[in-house]
Amino acid sequence: MISLNRSDYSAYGLKEEGYNSGSYRFSVMMTENANLNGVYCAFGKVTEGMEILEKIYSEAEIKPEETAEGNSDESGEIQEFASQPVITNAHVETYGVNYAKPEVHKAFDIQAYINELYSQYLTY
Repeated sequence: MISLNRSDYSAYGLKEEGYNSGSYRFSVMMTENANLNGVYCAFGKVTEGMEILEKIYSEAEIKPEETAEGNSDESGEIQEFASQPVITNAHVETYGVNYAKPEVHKAFDIQAYINELYSQYLTY
């Protein structure tokens, strides 16, 4: 599954803004994950070249997760790639459907939002 990474601003009471925060980061799920909670927007799947993704994944340095018992679990997130993967081409199969251009929104910028809040309360 290929998904667009979005930010989760719900802790700030900004749930809707998180939906419009995706810009350039995306993920390719290598295994099933039932914990995805709406922060990611699935939009495709890999149909060819999975062996390339498996090679990239196998060469990545994995950040261990701490378990409830305080032990390290090697099923954590990727911390660093041996070499940065670069996508040189991709093909999108629309199965004959001619989609209109997508409606594009400016991505929500949490830093600009916080700066605006501060400027409302700060006096010089």
